Amino acid sequence: MPSNDARRPRAAVGAVGAALMAVLGLASLPPERAAAGERTDPTELPCGVTLLGKFDDALVEHYRFDASAGDAVAIETVDLSGAIGLIFVRLYAPSGALVAETCSGQIAHVVPESGTYTLDVSDCILEDGDELGPYTVTLSATSTLLNGAANCGARIPCNADAVSGTFPELTTERPGVFGGVVGYTLATSGGLVQLTAGEASQEIGPLELRIYSPSGELLIDSCEATVAVEVGPGLHTLLVNACTTMSSGSFALQVAAPCALACDLPVTRAVKEAGSVDVSAIEAADGETISVSVVGSDTAGTFTPAWRLLDVAGNPVPPCDAFIAHLPQTLCGPLAASGSPYQLAVGDLDAADVGTYAVGVQRVSAATACEEVSLICNVPVNAALHDPLASDLLSFSVNDGDVVAVSVVSDGPAAPRFAPAWRLLDATGAPAGGRCGEFSTALPYFRCDPLPASGNPYRLEIGDEGADAIGSYRALLTLPGARCATCLGDCNGNAAIDIDELVRGVTAALDSAFLLGCPAFDGNGDGYVAITELVTAIHNALHGCS
Repeated sequence: MPSNDARRPRAAVGAVGAALMAVLGLASLPPERAAAGERTDPTELPCGVTLLGKFDDALVEHYRFDASAGDAVAIETVDLSGAIGLIFVRLYAPSGALVAETCSGQIAHVVPESGTYTLDVSDCILEDGDELGPYTVTLSATSTLLNGAANCGARIPCNADAVSGTFPELTTERPGVFGGVVGYTLATSGGLVQLTAGEASQEIGPLELRIYSPSGELLIDSCEATVAVEVGPGLHTLLVNACTTMSSGSFALQVAAPCALACDLPVTRAVKEAGSVDVSAIEAADGETISVSVVGSDTAGTFTPAWRLLDVAGNPVPPCDAFIAHLPQTLCGPLAASGSPYQLAVGDLDAADVGTYAVGVQRVSAATACEEVSLICNVPVNAALHDPLASDLLSFSVNDGDVVAVSVVSDGPAAPRFAPAWRLLDATGAPAGGRCGEFSTALPYFRCDPLPASGNPYRLEIGDEGADAIGSYRALLTLPGARCATCLGDCNGNAAIDIDELVRGVTAALDSAFLLGCPAFDGNGDGYVAITELVTAIHNALHGCS
């Protein structure tokens, strides 16, 4: 029968495992013993999926996963046989270097480099008469991203009364035994987060709750029925498993976390009763404009979130006064400070269903913007969106009557569905530049209408067109008809032009798709490299930039 004795939190288990390894000399385990048995190709280890393994003829099993430098991961292995006992795990970097090893069966680590990591799993003490049998291995992301993709934990609302989960039964050899970890993510504006373990199957006993910061730092690890910890803003990871060594069944959690809508910090919330609305408060400065996105989280259900903005007296606020399913990145404003706190009222479009939704607010007026990234003429900005509802603001100023051309393209490996869209806003947050004020995708070097200097500083707001994907992008601003203050042909900005840069210029002249890699060849900002521009670049290479 499974034990109901609460096991120690992960930090304590890791310390005991490390001490045991030192006593047994396992820190210097000979390579031939670590690789006992015939080596097989590593098994793909997906994030958030518990895999069932088995020690049989091969005493060491191998797994692999991809990660980027700075990502934080937690790996857990659990013996299902009741005979293996301690499990030895070793984590290798893409370079082959050993980055972590333990006999505790658990690893929590911030990975040092980008690429494919390999995990070796074996019995802790390899010797004659080794016990064989089944075990589980689970990879969880404890940072906001893993290998550039969103954290694989299921989003839970910050206002959830109850979250239900189930530990699966993974082996028929020992019914009622599990070895998995269930992961969740929780976005909050910061403050006190409290988790309470609700009813659970009798076989489970107490739950172990772990909360990690957006960077992957372990904030709390406890088997108490209720845990509470002060957190900062951002996306936090919650890992849940039983404190008993092995068990299975369903469980429930109550979640209490600050739900205030912070600037550019999307959160998940819930409409709990059909025909009702869920209300979030938004403070606004006088004359401020905000960008609002509300997207349903229940993709398989019939819940369709609709919303409208109300002032403190409950009056609808134009232009966001209609209770409809607005498009992502809808502009609301200008707002009056006297109307604060405003109420974002979200409910089902037909008032018939309940469900969860994600909501994000970006402050786009210059005076209240929560971020400031400069966009310099002919200098690309490479950045990434880390949440489907988030947006970035890139700031620049113009001379009176300047015509700018804007390029925003996906950068790096193409992410499914990711389509970077943008619009141009003036200092008040109002759309500017004619068609450039529409939030949409556009061809590179898309020209905007002449801009008055009175609108400075202008901002590009960049987000995902469908508010349902994340990815990397490259943004570029040029001034058609006027050279930017750069040396024509100087791709890297070092005031000198080498042969490699000239080759890039010729390539861009033959295929303008390559121009974004070195916009310094486009002297007049028309999106093409002309012969005269190549000649000028060659002159600069021979005689220096002036």
